[in-house]
Amino acid sequence: MVTEAAAEGLGVMAHANGEMAIMASASAGVRSIEHGFFMTERALDLMAEKELFWVPTIGALRRAAGPSAASDTAQFVEQLIRSQLSMLRYAHSVGVPLAIGTDCVLPDPAYRAAYDAEVAFYEQAGIPRDQVMSIACEGGARLLER
Repeated sequence: MVTEAAAEGLGVMAHANGEMAIMASASAGVRSIEHGFFMTERALDLMAEKELFWVPTIGALRRAAGPSAASDTAQFVEQLIRSQLSMLRYAHSVGVPLAIGTDCVLPDPAYRAAYDAEVAFYEQAGIPRDQVMSIACEGGARLLER
């Protein structure tokens, strides 16, 4: 798929979760990993080496659980969010290119709130506000090579 897309001047954005799927996607030459739930430092090291973008969509986890999620589901989601924040901090520290995405389908009246929440997650991960704003303003354009 990556070879066929490249022949048409296109990149591939892989929706991949878990180390095995992320590393296989990276090895295949995709342009970005969308979501990347259950991310690992090993996968991020490979992504940094290949200059492979990550769009973590952390807010999608919270929205998927919803306000009426069972207690054990809510706990699992919050644990996964903490892990994503830790991996986002690590990704930034090792130079993985980042872009902000929400996984919302447009037009969505809640898009602005979802985007603002995603920006806040980057700050919660310990990325300085000015760098988060740079990622927000330039990351997507760089990912799309614009």
